[in-house]
Amino acid sequence: MAKRSFSILILCICLISFGAVNAQSIPYRAGEVLVALKPGSNINALVATYGATVKRFLGLNVFLLGTQIGSEEVLVTLLSGNLSVNWSELDYLLPVSDVSQYSQAFVDQQSQAFVDQRTQAFVDGNFPPELTQQPSMVQIKATEAQLLASGQDVTVAVVDTGITAHPMFVNKTVPGYDFVDRDSDPSDLPGGAGYSHGAHVAGLVLLTAPKSLIMALRAFANDGKGSVADIYEAMIYAVDRGARLINCSFGLTTRSTALDQAVSYASGRGVLVVAAAGNRSQPNLDYPSLQKEALGITGVDSNDVKADFSNWGPQADVSAPAVSLYSSYGDGQLAWWSGTSFAVPLVCGEAALILSIIPTATVNQLVSIITSSPDNIDDLSPMYAKSLGAGRINCLSAVKLALR
Repeated sequence: MAKRSFSILILCICLISFGAVNAQSIPYRAGEVLVALKPGSNINALVATYGATVKRFLGLNVFLLGTQIGSEEVLVTLLSGNLSVNWSELDYLLPVSDVSQYSQAFVDQQSQAFVDQRTQAFVDGNFPPELTQQPSMVQIKATEAQLLASGQDVTVAVVDTGITAHPMFVNKTVPGYDFVDRDSDPSDLPGGAGYSHGAHVAGLVLLTAPKSLIMALRAFANDGKGSVADIYEAMIYAVDRGARLINCSFGLTTRSTALDQAVSYASGRGVLVVAAAGNRSQPNLDYPSLQKEALGITGVDSNDVKADFSNWGPQADVSAPAVSLYSSYGDGQLAWWSGTSFAVPLVCGEAALILSIIPTATVNQLVSIITSSPDNIDDLSPMYAKSLGAGRINCLSAVKLALR
């Protein structure tokens, strides 16, 4: 899964210029805006009117336009008033949820030898007990649930920084795509604060649902930043290519119509979007977890107390462990990492277990099982009662409910 060396240069060029900051202090990509057309409208006529260019078609009725740097907000205003336009917005930049100093991965310095000794176990899918019996897996009763369900052949799209050539992923992936470098190799690139974020997330999906399959969709560079345009395109790609679940371990503090549309498109086609509440320790969730058709996930520690960094709010659906999760990192290491990003894949894994029992389950059925089966933890975080969701997930309870 090696990348060509010049892809790093392309990556730097793509991200070197960020737009100005709007009134809500949300950065955006300079020289780009998104526009959604009404049926029958002509994109070429539209861009000619405003002196813009079509950079690419993003899917459905949405296009990414190029414009003069500094004119983005004005163009969005003009497009939004055009009768042939459904909506237009800036190409916001957002981070994966856990790229900050406190949540950097703590790499196990002994893990290289550990992995080398157990490569066959990884390949066979029999992950070693250091992973399967870690506190977070015990907490959600993953091992007990796997005696009844495995997530067999359920595809989970991980929209993130890509994945690495880690032994955990051997025979565990389906073809993905790189929306940053625009090629079919969604490999993560070393050297940035976001490196291996996607691999860590994907490993946790597999630890929870060991026979599920990962569709890696690279929409974030290794600095942990991605644009709404790339994320939107990745989510549409996932739905159109057979994913049943979309893992969104990222967040935006303002509403994005593009992300709303992507979530609605997924939900309407039977694909559940699971998203991180965010790590600002605020009483409101990030988008897209706040979107009504997405499942919003808050984070707790090993004692089922709200993780100190986790956002919370009445819109949250469920919580999951988010502190010191042990998973894949780099091309053969393991690491501990904290953040609501890593609570999300546990819920995706739980949903995959359910889907392997009820392959035809609708989004509403999945949500009902997931939100009806957690352990109530309100007494452990009384200040946040009813604001961490229905409780901390319990995979065994969810699987038993699905088997009824």
